[in-house]
Amino acid sequence: MTDDAEAVGDGTELTPREQIFIQAFGNSESPTFNKATASARRAGYSTPRSAGWRLRRRPHIKKRLEELAKEAALGLEQVMSSLERLQRLAEEKGDLATAARCAELLAKRLGAFVERYRLDGPQLVELTEFQIVEAQRLTRLLLIEGAGDAAGLPAPVLEKGATEDADLRLASE
Repeated sequence: MTDDAEAVGDGTELTPREQIFIQAFGNSESPTFNKATASARRAGYSTPRSAGWRLRRRPHIKKRLEELAKEAALGLEQVMSSLERLQRLAEEKGDLATAARCAELLAKRLGAFVERYRLDGPQLVELTEFQIVEAQRLTRLLLIEGAGDAAGLPAPVLEKGATEDADLRLASE
């Protein structure tokens, strides 16, 4: 049976492959979470890219995926309220370490400890003369000692017959 010819009945019952797709796509602990093509491949579809696209648009599959998302959200709400309750209990008992850990976890969930960088456009950085000289020195050191391999970086190399001041290129180019 081909992917397109798979029987879907009245559109409300899930086929075994659709069930596998939903579990793979909708389970946040699955390596294929939110990846339609990978989920369709796991479900055994021969054309996973188009099957993943089609499956996500079927009403009965969409509905089940929405239900899974709501269940996950409810689970998260329960965890959050549990943390708040544990924090209150810890504070009442004077267990400041546990109360602080609960507060930290709650703050992380709210995004309080996320590093964010704001880039509004091209950020040009003016280098000081010292920074330029230091970058040149380090580049020469990489050329002479071949330190790039030790650091897991491609070592820069001089063009054949070039001088020290010549443009450098990466060995991997």
